[in-house]
Amino acid sequence: MRRVGFGRSPKGVAALVVLAGAVMLAPSARAAVDFYASGGLGLFQMEAVNERVDAGSQNCAEIARELNHAGVTAECTPAGRLGAGISAEAGFVLSSQGLVGVGLGYQYLTGTTSSDLSVQTGSVSGHYTQSYTPTAHGPMLKVFLGTPLAEPASVRFFAGYGRYKASYAERGQIRGQVEDPDAAEFSHTYQGNADGYEAGLELRSALGPQAALLATVGYGWLQVPETMDKDRNPGPALDFTGLRLRGGLSIAF
Repeated sequence: MRRVGFGRSPKGVAALVVLAGAVMLAPSARAAVDFYASGGLGLFQMEAVNERVDAGSQNCAEIARELNHAGVTAECTPAGRLGAGISAEAGFVLSSQGLVGVGLGYQYLTGTTSSDLSVQTGSVSGHYTQSYTPTAHGPMLKVFLGTPLAEPASVRFFAGYGRYKASYAERGQIRGQVEDPDAAEFSHTYQGNADGYEAGLELRSALGPQAALLATVGYGWLQVPETMDKDRNPGPALDFTGLRLRGGLSIAF
């Protein structure tokens, strides 16, 4: 598996050149360093994962029907198709007058869905839960360009490049009246790497001379066409492409 890092990717080198150019073109004003942290909603396009989700839910429903036919009370709650999850980011931005800047952050994207099979036999009950969880995380470089709005607000457009490490995990868990309520029946993980991009706008509203509220609306492109487990068995392709909405806080130093 390739090492995660900007130096390994020609696209990463190109992004660094663009970012360096943005700093050189920034107005000759006092530079400020902002720390920011934000989180919110990300929309995904997990077709390959959803095929597994649908198959698992169908299997759950068939097992419930067979148990009921055998006289055992069972009910299946199918997993919903995965189309949204968490989008979070934190990092630092070096900017001139808060309008032109270069940022280095770390992004985290994840979503999960699960099915549940509940079984009741006399006074003994239990649940078998199966979850499906794709995750991606990695560093991202960004360029910010903006203009002030009516004080104390401003808006900045941004574009960024990132290098992500992705994983997909399926986990089955037994809960209920068993010896170990947290026992995992199985857990399997696939991993992969991919380049990603994001563009959008950031609205800032000052809370004081050093703090500001952030609202970010962006669109990200991140496709992981190949994942593998530790034995190099292929897993599903992952697609985190979609709208990303985040809210957070920025503090200037």
